[in-house]
Amino acid sequence: MFKKDIIWDVAVIGGGPAGMMAAGRAAEMGARVILVEKNDSLGKKLRITGGGRCNVTNKELDNRKILKKYKDAEQFLFSAFSQWKVKDTLDFFEKRNMPLKVEAEQRVFPKSDSAESVWKVLVEYLKEKDVTVFSNSPVINITKTRNQTGNQIEKIIIKNGKEIKAKNFILVTGGKSRPETGSTGDGFLWLRNLGHTVAESNASLVPVAIEDLWVKKLSGVTLPKIKLTIFQNDKKIKSLKRFFSLTSASAGQLY
Repeated sequence: MFKKDIIWDVAVIGGGPAGMMAAGRAAEMGARVILVEKNDSLGKKLRITGGGRCNVTNKELDNRKILKKYKDAEQFLFSAFSQWKVKDTLDFFEKRNMPLKVEAEQRVFPKSDSAESVWKVLVEYLKEKDVTVFSNSPVINITKTRNQTGNQIEKIIIKNGKEIKAKNFILVTGGKSRPETGSTGDGFLWLRNLGHTVAESNASLVPVAIEDLWVKKLSGVTLPKIKLTIFQNDKKIKSLKRFFSLTSASAGQLY
């Protein structure tokens, strides 16, 4: 039920795995939390990630070793990894009765081989910590005020003109990677309007669209240690040896 006059301790915008974890953790620390999601359900992209299997994390427990893989972002991420380590992630899921397994290159998956297992743990976490969830509630506008430290969010306006006020806001709307799941880059525009400098995003993991029907028939299949060679206009572009997963869209997509 919508309560007009309530001022939440924390309002989280975005119901992906980051938003669900942020909301659950804030509530666990004693905050009164509301989570706002524009889709009709939480974690829409989570449920299809990793070919439907969900690569939860990497089992490299040494922060410095794993952060080296992030190159220029290493220093930026060091504080976050110091406060929530890889082991914390492993313990979080295993203590909630979701067994994990480790595959090639130390990639960690649920033993069930289903992203649905991860989704269920996070949804139950929100219920356990009494987080209020507003789904099917796209944010239409963010109202800001000016104080001594700069712009501050005062409230957000969701569809039907409903207002949500909070002492703190967490913006976790994701990037532009999968518009069909709600990842449309809304947060970048909001941050610019709030006065932040936002760098243009670049694609880092992109699909190869294939018209052949055999790809669609193999949707959900993972192919470890195969070689893929990409040609464009009869010219070899790149050759890769790695792990691939197959997903289905209007045409086949190979990740």
